[in-house]
Amino acid sequence: MGFIYRGLIFKTLLTKGAKTAVIISSILFSITHLLNAFSGTDMTQILLQLVYALLIGFVLSLLMLKNNNILPLILFHFVHHLIQFVGNDNTSEYMGIDLFILLVLAVHCVWLALSFRKPTMPSNLNQSS
Repeated sequence: MGFIYRGLIFKTLLTKGAKTAVIISSILFSITHLLNAFSGTDMTQILLQLVYALLIGFVLSLLMLKNNNILPLILFHFVHHLIQFVGNDNTSEYMGIDLFILLVLAVHCVWLALSFRKPTMPSNLNQSS
């Protein structure tokens, strides 16, 4: 899926601007996770997956924008799903851990977004003498 969203969709949307590419590709990635509703997954879990996928989409899109290399993102996605598969335990006691992970992802999104801001030069350096 990483190839589709960060490769094809993201790269195509970059012609509309970086912000548009990051936002739309992340939303589309999140919406894809609605398909889990057809498997009988609990609605609370689906909502959690939507938010989680949206934040993962933002992080991966921003990293793609920053590094212009999809291979580390594919590796991240593979390792992420491998860890989920190996440690699959859908009990409600893990809700706190899930919320913590969402918080970490949200902070990472903000940090990545702020890293794109260009530092402003002090006004006294902009003036010619």
